[in-house]
Formats: sequence, structure tokens, C-alpha cells
Amino acid sequence: MSQLDASVTPKGDVSNYPFTRSVPSVIRTVFAIAPTFLDTYRVYSDPTVVRSSADVSWLIRLIRDPGRQRDVVVFSLPEGSDDEKQTAVDSFVIAKKCVGAGRLIIITGDASYALTDFVGKELSVFRQAVRTYRPGFVLDDADPAAHPLALPERIMAWNGIGANAFAEFVVDRLRASTVRGRDLEHELPSFSTVRRTALQLDRRARMDAGEENLDLLGLAEEELTYLKKQLDEKVAETDALLQQADSEREQLERKIEESRNEISGLRSRLRALEIRERESARVKPSAAIPDSFGDLSEWATENLSGSVVILPRALRAVKKSHFEDVALAYKALLVLRDYYVPMRRQEVDRASYEQALKESGLEDQPCFAGDRAGEQGNEYVVKYGSVNRTIDRHLKGSNARDQRFGFRLYFFWDDESSQVVVGSFPSHLTTSAS
Repeated sequence: MSQLDASVTPKGDVSNYPFTRSVPSVIRTVFAIAPTFLDTYRVYSDPTVVRSSADVSWLIRLIRDPGRQRDVVVFSLPEGSDDEKQTAVDSFVIAKKCVGAGRLIIITGDASYALTDFVGKELSVFRQAVRTYRPGFVLDDADPAAHPLALPERIMAWNGIGANAFAEFVVDRLRASTVRGRDLEHELPSFSTVRRTALQLDRRARMDAGEENLDLLGLAEEELTYLKKQLDEKVAETDALLQQADSEREQLERKIEESRNEISGLRSRLRALEIRERESARVKPSAAIPDSFGDLSEWATENLSGSVVILPRALRAVKKSHFEDVALAYKALLVLRDYYVPMRRQEVDRASYEQALKESGLEDQPCFAGDRAGEQGNEYVVKYGSVNRTIDRHLKGSNARDQRFGFRLYFFWDDESSQVVVGSFPSHLTTSAS
């Protein structure tokens, strides 16, 4: 799906020459004359507009489909808008440039709320932002960095050029995605495979017509079979190397996106600290304790960035929780920020941490993990970055089994980032006693 720049006349190794990816004209012809499907879903030459609750349900099924192999790019409209022309970048132009390479969605302001209710703010898209949902989206373990979000202000300043540069970026990424992925040989056989098959059919036809000596044809078939076996082995070896390289590339991209998000969070926290310091020359006050979990994500960004990471799975658990002592949950997070993290960084001693726990009515203990964690399925395993991690500690409050009163905060320490990662709270996870 690529062609060399016409201005370049390569000699010898062309691997380093610039090229422009494009969509073959035959693909455009297919779209023009017949119903077309992508990942088993009907696809059109223009973006699909998601407006109703039924549309949102369809979109959720699409992005969660384990068989999906193509990116889904969702362009959101301003709050309250259903004018499909009000996206931050012209999605119709993008659609025409990469027809068949991916699926483009426009979601209205009202529909964005319904999507957010299901996947949470961290994995949703709204207010003219653009999010790419890549294949392999699993709600409970979805990493926001693996499904990149571009905010409207970033789109307008993309590469110092603006929305047009962002549009070209999206087009290039969608086109590039068509030459990587699972079972490409099965989806679209290579030229050598087609040529080999045609030759086999031709030989068989000649044999049936008696036009060639059967013995010679038998030898030719035997040789062809041997060559086919050799070629298949080479194809399998190449595919394995390509898949490995593709996996490594995706892991690197996730790391880069995680770093960008972390830097953004740190900057937000720094700005908040600077404002507080300007307002008062005294030591900065303790973080205000909200009376609900409604704005937990924003509160965490402002107050915990750089010290405590709350995974999307934990944020969704909080959203569904009936836990009544909201203040205790926030205090537990602050104890981790102000005492546990500094203790792990060797900035304060353990006694200070234990005293803070005692004053808050909390205990820090190993949780139901280690060798026996598998007895409870994947409850104690979370995806952090590109790898699975085991939750090995928890803060304990009340032991009540009633979710309104019992408190648990499950976490692990990440050495690489020197941060606490919260995998679930405020309710109990399953134990052998549950």
C-alpha cells in the first residue's frame, strides 16, 4: 500500500528513500460499487455518526470486539453539538484519503456522555478531542496511553503547523496500520502466493487435458511442493520477525505516550502548587478532601501526579462503589503520597508512615497475591504500561463485608517510576474467605 515518491529515482537499496503511503484505486472502486466490510462490520466512505444510545452501544461493541484488527478513530463534537462539521479537524477529508484503512467515527456531544458513563473519562472522548481506539481494547485492563487521545488545543498546534498537520498524521498512521497486524497473509495473499497457486492450477489443467507428459508433470509438482514448503518456512520466519518488531514498536509507543501523560500531569500539579505558593508564603495547605468520588480523576491529577497513579480499573470500581466514608478513601491516597512514597524513596522513615496510618485508622498489609493469587483469576493482576503486574499490598480500614463500610485500597510499588500504582479500591477483592 505504498509507492515511492515519483521525484526519486532509487538505485540499489531503496529502504531509506522517502515514500508516500496511498490507498490503491481498486479499494476505492470496491467502495463505490459494492457493500464493504471491515472487521466484519459494514464500513462506508464517510465517517459514521454516533448520535443515539443504540449507536453508542454499537460503538462499544466495535471497540471491544476481540477480532478487530483496525484502528477506530473517534472525532468528538463540542458539548451539546450534533453538527458533524464541528470536529477539531475535518474527518471527512481524512476519510477520503484513507478509505478502507480504518474506521472513522463522529460522536455527538450528548452521545459522548453515554460513552463516558460506560468506559469512564480516562478512556472516553469529548469536547472536540480525538481518540484512537487500537485493536485489543479490554475495558478492565485498558491503558489510556495505549489508545491515544489528542486534545483540541494540541491538534491546533500540532507540530507547530496546526490541524492540517494532525490530519496528515492520522492519515499516515491509518494507512501504515494496514501493513501490519495478525494473519496478513491470510487476509491478503502475497503476489508470490497468488503466482504459485496460478501455476499449480495451470499445471493441473494441462495434466487433465493430456498436454504434458504425466511423469514430467509429477516431477514438476514434486519440485513445486518442495519449493512451496521452503517458501512457506521463510514466510513464517519473516512473519514472526515482523510480529516481534511490531510488538516492540507498540510497546515503545505506549512508553512514549505514558511519559507524555506523566509529564502533563506533573506540569498540572506544578501549576497548582505555584498558584498556592503565590497565594500564601506559608507551607502549602493539605489537599482539600472532596465529599464525593465524582471528580476523583481530576483531583488525582492535581494532587497525586508524580507519586500515586490510579489505574482506570480502580477509577471504575470507585464509580460503582457504595462506600460511604468518602473522606477515608481520599485520606488513604494522601497517606500514600505523603508518607509511603517518601518512605520508599528513602526520604522519611517507616515510623512516620506507620504513625500516619494509625492516625487515619488504616493498616498496611500484604494482600491475597503471590503464588495463590491465581486462585482468584485475574483480580490481583493488572496491566500497567505494556506488562501485567501483580497487586501485592493493600491498606485496610474497616473489615465489614458490607460494601458501604468495608474499606480496602490495593496497590503495588513501581520501581521504574518510583510511584505507587493503585489497582482497586475502596471495596474488598475476592479472597479465599470470601
